[in-house]
Amino acid sequence: MLRSKEILCLVPYFVFLRICYLFFNREDFLQLEEANMDFKGVKDYFSWLYYQYQIISCCAVLEPWEQSMFNTILLTIFAMVVYTAYVFIPIHIRLAWEFFSKICGYQGL
Repeated sequence: MLRSKEILCLVPYFVFLRICYLFFNREDFLQLEEANMDFKGVKDYFSWLYYQYQIISCCAVLEPWEQSMFNTILLTIFAMVVYTAYVFIPIHIRLAWEFFSKICGYQGL
């Protein structure tokens, strides 16, 4: 009987095997390409994506409260990255445009 620490040590190995299976098994990709994209197909596809997310991020082995905490933190980080990109990328593009405009001799703005 495996103890919990031994099982947790095996989780990265199983995740690695699953990733290798996904990338090197062409049958999954062929099935997705052949599937018609009706509502049931789309629902099954998103269900499959969510399952892959749980397996790759090891959420499947977490308690329900740990899953919600992990998902909340991940969503918060993602939202902060999107907001930061939305606010600061246009500023950096404008500054780069002004810099290269001065180098090339364009005197507009």
